[in-house]
Amino acid sequence: MVCTRSDLGHAVSVVNRFMGQPGKEHWLAVKRIFTYLKGTSDVGLIYGGEAPSLVAGYSDSDYAGDVDSRRSMTGYVFTLGNSVISWKATLQPTVTLSTTEAEYMALTEAAKEGILLKGLISDLGLHHDQATVYCDSLSAIYLPKDQVHHERTKHIDVRYHFLRNEKRIQVKKIGTSDNLADMFTKPVPQSKDCLYHRTSLMSSLVQGVYAMERDRQNNRSGSESLATPWWESFNFTLIKEFRDAVDGSIYGAVFQNVINYEITPISIVPPRYVVALRGTVISTSTLNDLTYIINLPFETLYDGEKTKHVTGEIRSLVSKHGNTTVWITGHSLGAGLALLAGKTMTMSGLPVEAYIFNPPISLIPLKQFGYNDTLNDAYRLTRDIFKAGIAKVLSLDEDQEGQQYKNLASWRPHLFVNESDPICSEYIGNFDHIVNMTEVGLGKIARLAAGYSVRRKCFGGEETSPDHLHFLPSYIMIENKTKLSNIYDSHGIQQWWNHQVQFTVSYYSY
Repeated sequence: MVCTRSDLGHAVSVVNRFMGQPGKEHWLAVKRIFTYLKGTSDVGLIYGGEAPSLVAGYSDSDYAGDVDSRRSMTGYVFTLGNSVISWKATLQPTVTLSTTEAEYMALTEAAKEGILLKGLISDLGLHHDQATVYCDSLSAIYLPKDQVHHERTKHIDVRYHFLRNEKRIQVKKIGTSDNLADMFTKPVPQSKDCLYHRTSLMSSLVQGVYAMERDRQNNRSGSESLATPWWESFNFTLIKEFRDAVDGSIYGAVFQNVINYEITPISIVPPRYVVALRGTVISTSTLNDLTYIINLPFETLYDGEKTKHVTGEIRSLVSKHGNTTVWITGHSLGAGLALLAGKTMTMSGLPVEAYIFNPPISLIPLKQFGYNDTLNDAYRLTRDIFKAGIAKVLSLDEDQEGQQYKNLASWRPHLFVNESDPICSEYIGNFDHIVNMTEVGLGKIARLAAGYSVRRKCFGGEETSPDHLHFLPSYIMIENKTKLSNIYDSHGIQQWWNHQVQFTVSYYSY
């Protein structure tokens, strides 16, 4: 298994230690590995490209990482032209007395592998003087260069000192966050790749709702259903469907994580419940979707039955299990519903974590028309001054001083947008505009204009509802930078679970 899936090196190395007498927790760990494999069956090694064909290695260790023997882990990985060709994750043969010693032993093992690979590559006609090994420990790097006798290193076995006179290996420093071998010595921290995993999970659950509706339309059930793998691969189960009261279509669902929370560390516990909402499906069986699309430009989405139903379901889950155990996600039209429900819950003092994919916005997508930035900024400034003036006359600015606004300002939903997508691209332009206005001292005008909807006031609605759908004082924006050629790709949910997606993360608060 680890011969083709380097990402499993550390996990398989750990469970392999208990093959002689495995327990329940070890079996659960193995099941989790297979669950991960099922969910990443399309992930593999990629060879080729235009990078120079040079051998480069990365070395790392986890000091006293094995709680039973207190031995440290050795991990290394080698690349040839940015393609992975060799890796290893194993316990060191002896107990080390310091992190320097552990890193030094790992570096030595990596150097030996580097010499072997350099010779092999040279036999193939790809000659270079030295193989490079990167290490994130300065003390381990300087140790072979310093020939002075030290009390703290005199006990290190002589075989690990061959690096001192080895000219075929060049050792360089690399930051811990950039060390590819880090994943072979310890579980990858949540902050390192957790966003991608959460993005994949949330977008896959939304795709599961899409698949449920297509199964309904094609009368597929049981083993013929195409929807089930979308949540089972992430260890979730379906506990409730949301049906449209008009056309009977499935537009959302509640999924429950089947993980055993009693044996799972608090630091890595995923959500217990996820409310997922799909976007528009063009079909004669889902005609009521069009009604909600029509509501978007008039800012009357708040008053729809779906919005009220979703908010009620979330409120019910939160009242039973707490708001920290419930997450909400949606795509396109479903993203609008999820955003409204999340804002309503937050303003009532019960925020839930939200992942909003390609949310619609009721502003003109200026970037899509190809106008220059100066003209776009002039239009936005004029619009804001006009709206802020009306709001001031009607004393609407008082609403932004209350407790509900303060609650909303503390909420940070994850907004996933694509600049090529005309449905959500103005989120980028509008948020940048508000930040620029704030920097020049006009932030209050921008905030007031963003929170006040002329159309909302004209077409009515509940006074206690939030105004603009896109009004968010704080948010985390994830922008897909991958160039996509058509609206199906730029607006599609499938772009977000692609492991090759190139996105930037921005944190806004004003």
